[in-house]
Amino acid sequence: DLISDSYIVVNEEQEIIDYNQTFLETFGDMVTIRRKAPLLGVLAAASASFNQGKITESIGHAKTQHSHIAFEEHICGPDFDKHFEIEIIPIYSDKKYLGSILLFKDVTEYKRHIEIIKRNQEILLEKERMASLGHMIGGIAHNLKTPIMSLSGGIEALHDLITEYRESISDPKVTIEDHIEIAKEMEEWLNKMKPYCRYMSD
Repeated sequence: DLISDSYIVVNEEQEIIDYNQTFLETFGDMVTIRRKAPLLGVLAAASASFNQGKITESIGHAKTQHSHIAFEEHICGPDFDKHFEIEIIPIYSDKKYLGSILLFKDVTEYKRHIEIIKRNQEILLEKERMASLGHMIGGIAHNLKTPIMSLSGGIEALHDLITEYRESISDPKVTIEDHIEIAKEMEEWLNKMKPYCRYMSD
């Protein structure tokens, strides 16, 4: 009665032969338990969601394998929502099966802590991912800044040359050589700009 885990002891016919005070304190409002009552009947009549099939199957496996079996179960009821690790321990005496102990270990807090750790881990991973993405975008922006500034300078130079060319059309002092010189400068600027376009495209 002093242990913190709930337990039920059943005989070979799966009739309840014992249980502790902790079981009554944990499940008393949902389960009407008495000695000599069939375990499945007690669980079926409970207002909590015991997985009777899993429990019966596990008792059978533990009996045939001569070893304990543990599984996790989420048990719900009115104003009750807890996670338990249910351990089935077969009892043998001189190789004769006498019954099983069903131990209900409350792991609700542990589960909640694991969920909080998982959530925090996901948040941390997302923050790291966003930070990496920020660094990557910063690097891309930095790498694009130089060619964009160069292209911007080239466009301004071409704009000035177009203005100069437009004004020179009606000027009688401007020779064909001058027009060729302006066209050559325009071409030079275009040739300077092409590698920056290729770099950004790559």
